[in-house]
Amino acid sequence: MSHLLQFGVKKEPKMRIRPVLGLLAVMFAFCGPAWAGPIEDAAVAYARGDYQSARQFLAPLANQGNALAQYNLAVLFDKGDGVQRDDGEAAKWYGRAAVQGNANAQNNLAAKYLEGKGVAQDSTQAMTWFRRAADQGHTDAQVNLGTLYATGKGVKQDYAEAARLFRLAADKGNPAAQNNLGDIYRNGQGVAKDPAQAMKFYRLAADQGSAAAQQNVGAMYANGEGVPVDRMQAHKWFSLAAARASETGKRDAATKSRDALLAKMTMSEVAEAEKQAREWRPR
Repeated sequence: MSHLLQFGVKKEPKMRIRPVLGLLAVMFAFCGPAWAGPIEDAAVAYARGDYQSARQFLAPLANQGNALAQYNLAVLFDKGDGVQRDDGEAAKWYGRAAVQGNANAQNNLAAKYLEGKGVAQDSTQAMTWFRRAADQGHTDAQVNLGTLYATGKGVKQDYAEAARLFRLAADKGNPAAQNNLGDIYRNGQGVAKDPAQAMKFYRLAADQGSAAAQQNVGAMYANGEGVPVDRMQAHKWFSLAAARASETGKRDAATKSRDALLAKMTMSEVAEAEKQAREWRPR
């Protein structure tokens, strides 16, 4: 769930935050204690890729008002699993689950309102539903709401509130929040500028495998921000970012940043950096 903050060897003057929708937990999830009967059967069917059967188990319960079934039926329509993809149907079922307090549904409904998919675009409704999910401790919603405050999308820009929300999610281990909080500290937006704190949060996210954070860690080592300059470490983290980035542009940016270091590194330093990158595993 997941994510964009790309920094090259040169320090960027302004924070660039990931798109809100890149953070959505649009997945087939069953929360809380094990459910017997049709919902359990639906979970088993979905896990083996039998989406038609999953829908058949869920639809009656959803129509009877079961919020968990409604949420998961919405996901089927959102992803087009076993049904024709339909934003309107997804939004409808997210909405029914959301009013019953399902935080996943609230988060995803908010995203529908933000983009105007399946519902009329409405930033106020998006804020309302992100807030409701965030208030329940939903970390993706906290990141999404924080992103809106950081970018000023649909709300007055407020970096302090963005930082507060990112920290709530970061403290629960959300890598997107950790990476974004790193940006907040790196740029001194809503908090005192603190490169060491920025590095701390970037590293927490990078250690979990966030390519965006790995790119940022590499840049911090390359620039000597919050840590002494260490080209070997920079090379390692840029290599990891290039290997894990999901988009061509981000892979190319990480590769370019890494290769820019080569002229100032010995062959043995490059070999050691490559070895460390090969041996790295997420924590």
